[in-house]
Amino acid sequence: LLPGRAIPRPEFERVLAGQPLSDYRVQRWQVNYDQAFARKQGERVVGARPGTDLASLLRCPACGGAVERGGTAYSCQECRATYPIREGMVLLAGHDDRGAS
Repeated sequence: LLPGRAIPRPEFERVLAGQPLSDYRVQRWQVNYDQAFARKQGERVVGARPGTDLASLLRCPACGGAVERGGTAYSCQECRATYPIREGMVLLAGHDDRGAS
C-alpha cells in the first residue's frame, strides 16, 4: 500500500479515460483505495488462431520432434514418447513414456 499516494476517483477515471481502453470500471477496494479493471483496445495476438491444430504448435520436450494426437495422448513421431491428455490438458512435464502407445 502507498499511504498518501491515492488520487481521488474522478481524477483516476479521467486518467483511465485518456488511455487506449475499450472498457474499464473502477470499484472500491479498500478504505482509501479503488481498484480498476480494464481491457486494452486492439486485436488479441497471443495464442493460436481459431481452428489451429494443437499438434502443429507442440513439440516433444524429450527430443523436440513433432507430435501427433492419438485417442488419449499425443505421441512423438521421432522418439515415440507419449504425453497423456487429462481433463483437456496435455501433460508434457514428466510424462515421456517412450514406446507406449
